[in-house]
Amino acid sequence: SSDLSSTMQPGAMQLPLLLAVPLLAALQTTHGLTHRATKGNESIATRWGGFGSESGGRMCIAGHVAPALFLLGAQKSATTNFAMSLGSIGENLAWATPRAADPSFYWKEPHVFNQEDYRGLSREQWLAYYPPCPAEDAPEQLVGVDATPGYLPNPQAPQRIIGWYGHEKAVRLQFMILLRNPLSRMHSSFHHQKADPNSPGHGLTLDQYLDKVLYNQQTFGCLTGSDMAVEDRDACKNPDASNDPFFLSMYVPALWQWLRYFRPNQFVIAPFRQYVTPSAGTPHLLEYMATRTGVKIKPGSSLAASPKSHPQAGVIGQYPELETELAAIDASKVELIKELVERYAGPDALARLIAP
Repeated sequence: SSDLSSTMQPGAMQLPLLLAVPLLAALQTTHGLTHRATKGNESIATRWGGFGSESGGRMCIAGHVAPALFLLGAQKSATTNFAMSLGSIGENLAWATPRAADPSFYWKEPHVFNQEDYRGLSREQWLAYYPPCPAEDAPEQLVGVDATPGYLPNPQAPQRIIGWYGHEKAVRLQFMILLRNPLSRMHSSFHHQKADPNSPGHGLTLDQYLDKVLYNQQTFGCLTGSDMAVEDRDACKNPDASNDPFFLSMYVPALWQWLRYFRPNQFVIAPFRQYVTPSAGTPHLLEYMATRTGVKIKPGSSLAASPKSHPQAGVIGQYPELETELAAIDASKVELIKELVERYAGPDALARLIAP
């Protein structure tokens, strides 16, 4: 029950199979969302006055390739698997080159725009992570990629990107978001982070962590299980440092922040199961995104997601099933948590965002 289209448990909310703008052609009639999403393309743009989308062509800033494709998240939704697979099939991709003191994963997720000080980098230092641009008349242009999942929930990231790209280039950016059942994603994230002393769930059971979520929401109106200093409570948290499992599953507030600054036709939003186990007869997400962004696929490449046992599939967690842990928690508490998930990440809330 870890995919976007599955129920969390019998009788629980069910999320629509696709919330994609633009919709993948073969999925356009799924759950009757075609008309509603199309209306959303128009009404969101009119309502918020965001950027248009004129994607394609080279993306160069000050003589360097800059990311044209951002894989924004969501964390624990096969984003690492997708990025690694895209990297293995693409002939003309440009990833960041980490420095000696950088974590090795910075090639994929450099974590620049989800930090207030841009990780201490100037614009020129950020661009130096990427290769020089080919000549304008070169037969093959490079497509830069940034797959930092921490960007999606960060309310400052869209403005920071626009600030460094400028409006003319920002209208050509492409964003991809893989979504997972929000409660399942939270559960996976909670256990993934538990070993980290800085994690909100460190040393806690899931029951204890959810107690903190409910306390913060009922006392401060904050959708987080983090311990908050008094000075943080008005704003709920420091968004540049958020690693809170529950907060990271609040898709609607996160997406709203991006749709304030960019138009829906710059986004592809899809359930991660459509990548991991695609429906028969539908375009594969890897192929779709490659075509959409100008990535050339190496001949003979497999478009299938890497199996869980593969080194590039990401970290495999060993922890109890979500349903098993929820069954041991007071039913009234579980119901309150599900109501919050429904309100801020459920299908109706997402549909209202796409078609306000």
